[in-house]
Amino acid sequence: MMDGIKKLILGRSVIPSNKDIESAINVSSFLKGKNEKESITNVMDYIDRNFEYWYERADGFSVIMYAFLLLYIVTSLLIAPFIPFNYLVLAFVPAILFISFPPFGTYHIIIYYLVFLSALAIPVMITIMQNVQNLVPILSILCVTYGVLIGVIVGNLVTMYVKYMHYSKKRQGFAKLGTLQDMIRSTFGMGLSVENMLNYRVGICRDYARLTSAILANLNIDHKFVSLKNHVAVAVKIDGEYFVIDQRSPIVQFDKWLSIHASKKADVYGVKFVNKQVYSVELINKKYRIRADKLGINLQNKDLERIQKEINEIFPVKQKNNDWSVKSVLIKDAAYFYDNCVYDSIMSYISREISNIPKNIVRNISHITILQDEKNLIAEIYN
Repeated sequence: MMDGIKKLILGRSVIPSNKDIESAINVSSFLKGKNEKESITNVMDYIDRNFEYWYERADGFSVIMYAFLLLYIVTSLLIAPFIPFNYLVLAFVPAILFISFPPFGTYHIIIYYLVFLSALAIPVMITIMQNVQNLVPILSILCVTYGVLIGVIVGNLVTMYVKYMHYSKKRQGFAKLGTLQDMIRSTFGMGLSVENMLNYRVGICRDYARLTSAILANLNIDHKFVSLKNHVAVAVKIDGEYFVIDQRSPIVQFDKWLSIHASKKADVYGVKFVNKQVYSVELINKKYRIRADKLGINLQNKDLERIQKEINEIFPVKQKNNDWSVKSVLIKDAAYFYDNCVYDSIMSYISREISNIPKNIVRNISHITILQDEKNLIAEIYN
């Protein structure tokens, strides 16, 4: 049953629809490389450089969900002394179901709450009518609690709406979030369409996975969905080994991806596409377990020399100066992630981190030395 629920949630929130795949056609043609490996690298680089994490979408859903859950629990606890025991038990069953089977979006949360509350409405109302005087303090507490929690929900919505007004000045796509209805639908909906993500240029993990899948489907590249407890990404096979495309460069070997998320296992879902249309979703490996022998560092001295040579070609000498000053840039986990299969993605990651330093330093680079510091790389920039 749980597998079926997981597939349902995945289908609603992550698997691209036929319209999503169609929306990604133009982007996909632009990212097509000379071979499959180059195309995959282009996809990762494009997503990394062009999209930001949508914190309001990630956090707002949790605020609304737990506010409604708290409303339900508080109501049940406060009326508990005045209703028969069997109804008290029923009051907590919906709360347990709510936690065990999360709703698909804000509208579903509201439906959950209204349905469960309605199921208890008749016996509760009868009890209230029989204990009117005793329930006056309880009803007062309920009114205050409801007021506070509803205030949290409304305040959250207003804060988001103000932020989106500023976003719309910077991102044309956000101008479409002009109405409260559009804002709620896009921010709290379980799945964000590829069209909207391309417009807004922001998303959360499931939105990134949906966009990535739509692009790869257009490029006819086989891929899987890998799911953790509160996270999902896309995996592709390169030279017989699975690597994960997950929001930010570089592309990471599957077992190492699990390790950085402090997880020892993941669900793996296969998606069958026929003529670029979704045909079926299948849980192909209920629990892929991490392989400890894959967690070592593969970077060798010759690889370090190759990286240093190519980085100095990407950032050529602008001036020669005997009075050098040195700036060190930490490139987190680059040595740990290094793999010859995804060399270009690693190089893109390193060059991006160096590019993030102040422009006056980049303009006056004399040379760059790449050093290894355990799992990390350090770029020493001389200028």
